[in-house]
Amino acid sequence: MVVTAPLEIITPPKRYKPLARCIYCNRQASKFSDEHIIAYGLAGNSLVLPRSSCPKCSDATKRFENTCLRHMWWPFRTRLGTPSRSDPPETFRLRKMRVTNKNADGTISYEKMGVDELPSNEYPLSYVAYKFPPPAILVDRDPEADVNYEIFGKISKDEFRKHTPNNKDGFWVAPSNPNAFLRLLAKIAHAYATAELGQGIMRPILTDFIRGHSLRALEWIGADQIGPISSDVLHEIGWEIVTVKNVNYVVVDLRLFSFLGTPKYQIVVGELIDPIKAALSNKRTPYKIEVKAFFLGELSPFVGESIRVSGGSLN
Repeated sequence: MVVTAPLEIITPPKRYKPLARCIYCNRQASKFSDEHIIAYGLAGNSLVLPRSSCPKCSDATKRFENTCLRHMWWPFRTRLGTPSRSDPPETFRLRKMRVTNKNADGTISYEKMGVDELPSNEYPLSYVAYKFPPPAILVDRDPEADVNYEIFGKISKDEFRKHTPNNKDGFWVAPSNPNAFLRLLAKIAHAYATAELGQGIMRPILTDFIRGHSLRALEWIGADQIGPISSDVLHEIGWEIVTVKNVNYVVVDLRLFSFLGTPKYQIVVGELIDPIKAALSNKRTPYKIEVKAFFLGELSPFVGESIRVSGGSLN
């Protein structure tokens, strides 16, 4: 895919009808904020649900969105030129390291090699996210079973080697937080399903988790195991009804930064109350957020560590 920064979203914005209650806590409030279903810093005003988030819930969602957008993806978003409400940073710090030993358990030992202050357009282009197993509920996996999930990463090898010429040299790509990332997926999926289907159509599963409470998240959130699919769009989102043991679940399928061949996440957002809805549509065509063609450069996958989670206990 070929891109010029800042990227230009060409899909017309979609604005839903306002709601009377907060979509996360179901309370009425004197003041509501508009909810960008996919955060403004990822998709601009592409999908907006007006007057749908109370101040308390809005603060909760901003915390984990900022963790992802301003930490894990800040250099990547700056290079890509995604929408931003503030001026992009002029520099980023490149924290160098050198591997000193590969340990028997698969981890590495390293020493710090200093910090370089680089112009933001020279910071090595890289993207980091996670690939989880499918949601336990959809594949009849014991939710208490231990599971593995992986780091999903893409990087410009040429830019990487420019700053790390030796085989054992490296740098910290991005601080990451799997729990914040899972909450980001949950928030996007719940907000989208509510916007599409309306309030009161399902018994929500993820709202307490979105607001900061614990949840055995990998029971309800995961990714399909199909390999990377070529795509020329920025993000894709859709919903479908999946029946498991005679229960109709609303499932949202989501890909962020699809043009990188990213995983397709599956998020089970609620139990359908009205069975008529299941008869009306078994699957909705994905909504695609498209941008003008641009050249991003060649990004290669890098192998991330496999992390074992006891009882799917990410929360």
